Amino acid sequence: MRASTGTLLVDGMPVKIRNPHDAIRAGIGFVTEDRKAQGLVLGMSVWENFSLTHLRRYSPFQFVQHARERESCLEYVRMFGIKTPGVEQKVVNLSGGNQQKIVIAKWVARQPKVLIVDEPTRGIDIGAKAEVLAVSDRILTVREGHISGELTRAQASQEKVMALATA
Repeated sequence: MRASTGTLLVDGMPVKIRNPHDAIRAGIGFVTEDRKAQGLVLGMSVWENFSLTHLRRYSPFQFVQHARERESCLEYVRMFGIKTPGVEQKVVNLSGGNQQKIVIAKWVARQPKVLIVDEPTRGIDIGAKAEVLAVSDRILTVREGHISGELTRAQASQEKVMALATA
């Protein structure tokens, strides 16, 4: 969907987005609502999925530094409380909530200026929903192309987010 009006500002500077590469270059990350079809490669491991959005960080001179890549992944597994027997585990074998946390963690690790999360709690259990909300600094809800509300982490609850998104 293309914007019909307005200007997108990132750090106060206007940005033109024509494709996903432009968005990533501008510091914008995007977590899709369909983690299984578009957010993860289900047959790959936790660390391989984690690294997909920022592989260049671990690949100076065209060689992947796997130890550094795994170490970074382990840090985010701990930070996000991802329950997995190890980073070699295939993501298809994890719960929906842990899969969603991996999708979010890989974008947070990229350190975007803006992270757009489409339906972050779809298809995950109630405990995982609370954890997903807890990783946000600020939440803006969007309904029909317009910002319908804004909450800080302290204000955010599943009920408040849903009320703003649907009211």
